[in-house]
Amino acid sequence: MKYESLGLLVGAASGLVESRQAARQSPLTTTTAAAATPWPSVSYKTEPFTSPELDVNQTGPTAPGLIWFSPALFFPQQGLGAPSTSELTPLIASQDGEVVFHGPNYLPDEPDFFANFRPQFFSNGTLLSYYLGHFGPNMEQAVSQSPFQSFKGNSWAKLNVQSQLGNVTFIDSTYTVTTVICLADYPTFIPGATESDCKVDLHESRRLSDDRFIVTTHNYTQTDLSAVGGPQDGWVTDSQFLVVNPFTEEISFKWSSLEHLDKLPVNDSRILRQNRMGQELGISPELAWDYFHINAVAPFEDGYVISARHFSTVVFIDKDGEVTYRLNGEIGQDFSLPTDAHFRYQHDVLAHRDDDGSIIVTMFDNENYDVPPPSQDVESSALELRLNTNDMTAKLERRLFSNDTVRAIGLGSWQDQPNGNVFVGEATFPALAEFDPTGEQVWNLRYGFDSPGSFRAYKYTEWTGKPANPPKGVAEALDNGSMAVFMSWNGATEVVSWVVKALTDNGISLKLTNVPKSGFETTAIVNATTSQMLLAVALGDDGQVLGTSEPFTA
Repeated sequence: MKYESLGLLVGAASGLVESRQAARQSPLTTTTAAAATPWPSVSYKTEPFTSPELDVNQTGPTAPGLIWFSPALFFPQQGLGAPSTSELTPLIASQDGEVVFHGPNYLPDEPDFFANFRPQFFSNGTLLSYYLGHFGPNMEQAVSQSPFQSFKGNSWAKLNVQSQLGNVTFIDSTYTVTTVICLADYPTFIPGATESDCKVDLHESRRLSDDRFIVTTHNYTQTDLSAVGGPQDGWVTDSQFLVVNPFTEEISFKWSSLEHLDKLPVNDSRILRQNRMGQELGISPELAWDYFHINAVAPFEDGYVISARHFSTVVFIDKDGEVTYRLNGEIGQDFSLPTDAHFRYQHDVLAHRDDDGSIIVTMFDNENYDVPPPSQDVESSALELRLNTNDMTAKLERRLFSNDTVRAIGLGSWQDQPNGNVFVGEATFPALAEFDPTGEQVWNLRYGFDSPGSFRAYKYTEWTGKPANPPKGVAEALDNGSMAVFMSWNGATEVVSWVVKALTDNGISLKLTNVPKSGFETTAIVNATTSQMLLAVALGDDGQVLGTSEPFTA
């Protein structure tokens, strides 16, 4: 199924910080009573949105780059004082805590979410991708109410309401949607789904070196659960990943956990056949047991490395999909595992071959989960292991603990930086961190008390945003007779200064002032009357005009 360009100019916001320093003094612990006080917000004159205030603490050298993350309420029971829905969106930020791009608004009145916001470096140019998923009912109503025209009447927007499925959306440097991976035609059985529902889940969105793309999905199907005390015709969630052409949806590779029960049997699952409400799982399609749970897939040599969260296992497969190695975080399995290398319920597993022939594995080690058997009292960390495939041993290389106490029941990411630093998404807790090569934390960004979280977070230098929408300007009259002018351009990365101009009756524009760009929304004070039409002009580093707003007045 091929999608034409939707031409969506994604709306966004920029703003002024509402300073409430006292509200940020709470430590980042498992639950926080102070979170009953809302986290400070960034408000805007030029846009209707708000964003979470980004509270940065830097103590050492960091890698250069912009930051991509997407706050979402994956586990709303974890937090109090949840942010407004306009703050739960894909965000690009500078490392000093200024918003650069504020993504599309939530669908109204629906528990939708964004995840995996990041650049994808295709051979013919860089696109940004994000996952748009859905947790609740009444999707058709939400689509009809959406302020974004391209959501309306498009089958890819009809996200599955029961199985947490959705699509991967790609936008270009103008923040216009170019393509969408929906896989509505993919043959799966999912209770409540229709033929037009998208079949992609949130857990992976990754470009391969040949421009193919990894996505994850799942199927509800039957298998023998007698080995774990269940029925012979029990129901499970079959975790799958696909390699697709992102522009045509042609599938070139498929892997299914159920097709490898010889190496990955159901009784290797580390979770019980019981949900959070105490109901038995595996007895019906509606109560299927998610025994395996793929939450990350990445290329490794000519095959792939898979994170099986509910096995607490890293699985290596070859190009044909056959299992080659298994590393279980509790018992080691194919590798001997020292106590200090223990991990559970991990996320964002990556692997590469080191110069000495060993395999380096990185991950976010959650250690905690809120499904039976629950565990929420172990500190989470970013973890690096070394695997020796000659003597089949695993060794701890690094374990990076945040300066905050993070006990995360889900999410999390590890990203190596070119200078040797490691950039870490702190999972279900609203913080990002960067560590130097010695393991010292040198940077921290906080965007909430104990919610929301970001599925992953990334830092890259390679992005130039040139929005298709023009800059925006707003003017307000001041008591002293002058005018305050507010200017922003959501997603623009090349603006260094702003010029305010006034239009005369004969159409000539007169320069009133030139001010350096300051944060995402810049303020200038000018001498102008409330009847004068003004322009906000964005300039680049050599003074060239990048964009001009529509005329505005107070």
